Amino acid sequence: LASGALTVSGSATFTGNIAGSGHVTLSGDSKAFRLYPSSYDNWAITTDSNGFVIYNETDSRYDLKISGTGNATFGGDVSLTSGHELTVNNAANNNNLGIHIKNDNNLYSGALTFWTEYNGTDTHAARVQAGTDGTDAALYLQVANTSKTLTSVLTLDHDLNSTFAGNFHTTAKAAVGTTPHANIIFDVLGTATDWTSRVKNYTTGGYGLSVDCSGASSSTTYAFAVYDAAGGANFFIRNDGLASLGLTPYATAANAKLQLPSHA
Repeated sequence: LASGALTVSGSATFTGNIAGSGHVTLSGDSKAFRLYPSSYDNWAITTDSNGFVIYNETDSRYDLKISGTGNATFGGDVSLTSGHELTVNNAANNNNLGIHIKNDNNLYSGALTFWTEYNGTDTHAARVQAGTDGTDAALYLQVANTSKTLTSVLTLDHDLNSTFAGNFHTTAKAAVGTTPHANIIFDVLGTATDWTSRVKNYTTGGYGLSVDCSGASSSTTYAFAVYDAAGGANFFIRNDGLASLGLTPYATAANAKLQLPSHA
């Protein structure tokens, strides 16, 4: 028996270990290895219409299903211990594969939530959630406050709109309609037959546009300029109050705050 095979056609009970150097084969459908401990849940390792499965018989739950096509479905959370990571290798020319998060309803498709441990309790800190804006798909970036309440701080919708819930702040250069300029902090380029920019204030006692060059060491810093189609200066306002129309301002504004070209 030690060097041959053991065939069991019915039930068999062993009180010790079973050792062998070959394979254990279970023929037929719904055959299983069953684990019945005295202090824990009962388990079955078997195959059925779902594929290869690990089934919790105590809780009547599939904890792992591996289909014939190689798809794996877990019955609960999947956790990685500290120092480990989940890597998804995907062909660079195939953007349809990777991690898919699916929710079978008509509103939200799922979320990726980031957690942290605070005073011994797992607490959500941020979440990336996909859903709808009422019409089309939208992506939400949410962060939590000290009360653990998640708020959408950025919404990206199907119409290519980006909506910030609060202030927008950058320490770098910004550009609209063009790439950031090497020296200009905020650059706007318009190509439509309409106004490039608009500043509106409908509040009683409110103000419009403010240009502050008070930090300049020179009193002849240009605060506002208008150029013609050829790139020539047509209208200048300096921070010393001098305004010139159709010409380059003189060196001093001592005698004339408004300078106009002569047509004599």
